[in-house]
Amino acid sequence: MAGDLNRGTLIGRLGKDPEIRNTGAGKPVASFSIATSDKWKDRDGNEKETTEWHNIVVFRESTARFCEHYLNKGDQVYVEGAIKTRSWEKDGVKRYSTEIVVSDFNGEVRKLGSAGEGKGSRDESQYGSTRDRDHGGSLTGGYSGGGRPSGNRPAFDTGGLDDDIPFAPEWR
Repeated sequence: MAGDLNRGTLIGRLGKDPEIRNTGAGKPVASFSIATSDKWKDRDGNEKETTEWHNIVVFRESTARFCEHYLNKGDQVYVEGAIKTRSWEKDGVKRYSTEIVVSDFNGEVRKLGSAGEGKGSRDESQYGSTRDRDHGGSLTGGYSGGGRPSGNRPAFDTGGLDDDIPFAPEWR
């Protein structure tokens, strides 16, 4: 019997720049919302559009830093993570919030397109060029634990792998 799966995958645009806060231990957490839209034509041929807003929370330190430095309002992003619902009480009324959560072991965030020039002249490809040994050898910003490379592949540190090994990686 197969196990359960809790995964939400979205492609949308940021409604505003990510907010960064720190945990009690000093680790960054990124929060932002993305909009996804559906377009269709009604019976009369008029174009219609609906937009859904999705809350995203990034607990993985390297990915939170990526969000802080390279994501801006209007950017198109790919987000994958666990769907979590929180509840709390405010003024005697129980409230709920559903979020896509990117944690140390689950999910990824990728920038797919820009709304403009971004926050400056920083080079995104350089951000992911160092190995992030804290997260299963994934590369920050460019790769996820799932092993799927982004469109802009950063240089990969082979860690001194030998060319004579029969299973030497082709991606060098």
